[in-house]
Amino acid sequence: MREPRRDPGASAAVAGWAVALLAAAGAAWAAVSAHAEWHRALAGACAAAVVLLIARVVILTRRLSTERALRAREAGVAGARGTEVAHLAAVRVPAIAERLRTGQRLEGVPGPVASPEETGEEFARALDSVVVALGSDAAVHRERTLRDSVQAAFESVARTMHVMATVQQQVLDEVERSIEDPRLMADVLTSSPS
Repeated sequence: MREPRRDPGASAAVAGWAVALLAAAGAAWAAVSAHAEWHRALAGACAAAVVLLIARVVILTRRLSTERALRAREAGVAGARGTEVAHLAAVRVPAIAERLRTGQRLEGVPGPVASPEETGEEFARALDSVVVALGSDAAVHRERTLRDSVQAAFESVARTMHVMATVQQQVLDEVERSIEDPRLMADVLTSSPS
């Protein structure tokens, strides 16, 4: 969480105004015992200092409430993001895994809990890309598994055909050795596929 900006000059300004106000009050006290016209001028200066001090306090109070509102907003966004990540881990990812395991499409997978306004547009897009990546990685894995099983089936068929051809060749060799009549042997060889 970002630390709020603190205005070091604000505290010094308030302290300066307080010192000025005290000095003005002290001067007013001294003037009370002196001339009446000075007394009015000093009272006016003190009143002006008090008005300026009150204005500064009002400005600082508004700034402080703005910073508090900003912190509350940031805390709300952080909470919504935390909830969304927990929902992704506990609900959405298992639902995606189950659908992919059973060969289903990703339709019907639970969506996000919070709106993009609550979590921030960029965060919402990042979460969506994670969900898409989970689905697409699994799709690639499924495709690779299917391709590997098809290739294994073709290899198995090729081995079987090779074994059958070898057995056929052995049978023909045995027939050739056992048949002594050359004409019968010629008929056998012309009728069998080579």
